[in-house]
Amino acid sequence: MKFIAHRGNINGINIEKENTVEYIVTAIKDSFDVEIDLWYVDDEFYLGHNVPIEKVSIDFLLDNSKWLWCHSKDIYTFNELLKYDEINTFFHDFDECALTSHKYLWTYFDKPLTEKSILLKFDKDSFFTIPEYIYGICSDNIEYYKKKLNN
Repeated sequence: MKFIAHRGNINGINIEKENTVEYIVTAIKDSFDVEIDLWYVDDEFYLGHNVPIEKVSIDFLLDNSKWLWCHSKDIYTFNELLKYDEINTFFHDFDECALTSHKYLWTYFDKPLTEKSILLKFDKDSFFTIPEYIYGICSDNIEYYKKKLNN
């Protein structure tokens, strides 16, 4: 099972640090994959949830592509990232799920799941049971879910 830190968050939301290179690298070093928000503006990539904030190189994205799940924040970013087979990217707006470029289903909580699903479960939920057949889970509290599944 893949455990994916949403924007680099491992133990709850940290708005000041999420979607920063330093935070992303820390999550990867802690053995998590990371979902990041990306923008492509004026021929440059930027991290940031609602707006582009921190510039990031294509080399950083390629060097860490094994661990990154790149949420393209607009269709132009998605189109640019599709040029790189190594990068796993997706774009969605109000969809129940989105197909990533590596053919996984980025799926909202409470929607149907398959063995190719990445389940989005942001809050801690002691009553929630993680379906063991899914491919992965993405959360701001990913360490909580990793421990819960491993117990």
